[in-house]
Amino acid sequence: FDDLIGAGFEKLLKGPGGDWSCKGRITPQMSGSLGTISEGVLVTLMTQAARSLIRELGKHDHVIESMTSYFVRPVQLESEVVIVPRLLELSRKSAKLEVEVDDPGGLAAKAMLTVQLIDPY
Repeated sequence: FDDLIGAGFEKLLKGPGGDWSCKGRITPQMSGSLGTISEGVLVTLMTQAARSLIRELGKHDHVIESMTSYFVRPVQLESEVVIVPRLLELSRKSAKLEVEVDDPGGLAAKAMLTVQLIDPY
């Protein structure tokens, strides 16, 4: 199910520092009861972006320990969104990230995540 949600999103490189984002369109299958994107789908998109960033850092085994999401305003169907994950802190056992979702009107949602990294022996 998660793969179907993220299927229409492409990874874009932003700059020489290796920053990147995901860009995609909100489809009618992602809608909730009010005709906007479902909060569950939005959280799934944000966690997928965070997991991709952690995997890119070479940390393949990890578990999301906590996540706090802020929904600033509803995201309309058929709008183009950009999801930007940013690494805030990385240690041997954990990582802290923030993920922003921007639509044509500006910031639509934000999440703060703590990820527990699992060291292979």
